Amino acid sequence: MPSAKAGRIAPEQSTRLPNRRATMSGAFLLASLAKHLPPLPHEPSAFQTGSAPIANADCQERLNHPERAAQLYTGVIKDFCFLVEEWSDESESPDGESQIALECLATAIERKQAIDQGEGLGEDLSQTLQTVRDILARPVPEG
Repeated sequence: MPSAKAGRIAPEQSTRLPNRRATMSGAFLLASLAKHLPPLPHEPSAFQTGSAPIANADCQERLNHPERAAQLYTGVIKDFCFLVEEWSDESESPDGESQIALECLATAIERKQAIDQGEGLGEDLSQTLQTVRDILARPVPEG
């Protein structure tokens, strides 16, 4: 049985499972709150998947964690490199999410380059960065 002194837990209470009624009422509270939240998009947008890791990596850099920041930038680079091939043959600049994704890709490559200072990016990523800049410099489609 519980100890008579307030604020103290008896040894036999420390191994008991939490109060089931309290746990269930907490679960129902969370479920009712979740009903009022806007639905999540089916697929995350480029803004969500590119800008968030870049912001996180920026924070990691400011916290003096360059290795973690470099990992996050590398993730963005891997996620969006395919867009360079998709847009390399087009004559106009991308718009919408493709533009955001390519801007995130350029930022990630530039910041990774700054972190890796002496190591360099390698010819492939330097070329990718130049191609992304060229794609983004194209005229914007009208309409």
